[in-house]
Amino acid sequence: MDWRLLASVVLLMGRGFGGVVRGDRIEALYRQLLGDMTLGEMPIPAYAPIWNIEENRLEFIGPRTYPDLPVARAIHMAIALPLFIEPVQLGDGYWCD
Repeated sequence: MDWRLLASVVLLMGRGFGGVVRGDRIEALYRQLLGDMTLGEMPIPAYAPIWNIEENRLEFIGPRTYPDLPVARAIHMAIALPLFIEPVQLGDGYWCD
């Protein structure tokens, strides 16, 4: 939980608020379990839908679309839910599920 950010939401009128839970620890846990495995290195291909917040656009992350993306980062992006788990930056945009 990002308690400071949650406490400041009212004062800042919601600006900069993406979610109550930061996903960094979730991503770190998956990095410990999977190492630096990328989506292109996975033995069984898997895809997940992600939503670009700025452009209101849906894409799929997987071995064909983002082969060099670490699996831990892809999982973080796939579980990020607006207002609960803050969005994840990829390239120039912020993405969530």
